[in-house]
Amino acid sequence: FSRGCSVCFSSSPPNRLFFFLCRHIICFNCDEQLESKMGEKWKTCGCPFCELESESVMLCGESASIPRPRLPRPKLPRNEQRRTRKSDQRKGLVRSFISGNIDEETYRREYERAMVSLLRVESSYRGNKDVYAEEYTRINSILPQGASARHLAASAADAARREEKMTLIHDLREENEQNLFPRQCLHCWSLSPLHRSLFIRCGHVICRVCAEEEEMEAEEGLPQCPLCLEESSTVQLFEN
Repeated sequence: FSRGCSVCFSSSPPNRLFFFLCRHIICFNCDEQLESKMGEKWKTCGCPFCELESESVMLCGESASIPRPRLPRPKLPRNEQRRTRKSDQRKGLVRSFISGNIDEETYRREYERAMVSLLRVESSYRGNKDVYAEEYTRINSILPQGASARHLAASAADAARREEKMTLIHDLREENEQNLFPRQCLHCWSLSPLHRSLFIRCGHVICRVCAEEEEMEAEEGLPQCPLCLEESSTVQLFEN
């Protein structure tokens, strides 16, 4: 933002004044010149831009030692008066409370009313233990003697079995992930063949294409495993 004065168009005046109501800013020299020319009229005229009568103050960081005449505080708008009146009422209540002007009967009545409201709020937020205790008592009053205890024991056993099963699944899954084997064919070095075949005698696995080639070369006899050269029949693996 510019520090320029919009009255004399000075680019960087050393001292500036601020009007409270309209928030306009002019330089200190213009304020002095207007005041010397207009005299008493300048006090009633106020801001040279909007002509609103307002109290002014010199901005901080400037030459604060120059004396300034203090204008009477202007008449506040209606909403300002309302806010000021409410503020005075609040201040009066605070002063009376601090100084102990509130009578003991009023204080006791307000305190009891606040405590009743607090107890209502606390009673509406009961803990889980209270709810569980009431439900357990209600079930015992309906079911035969000992039925609720047996039901709770059965539920605990089921929960233990489910937890044991989930733990086993988790352990086996981690073990499978640690023992992953590639699908790569050790004959043609295909990384991920869609279908694979197993040699029954030696247990070696190669891709289905290589196995069919070995079967075609063997003609009427058994195909030969390309890894260990053992003759064996093949079977296709059904894999997802």
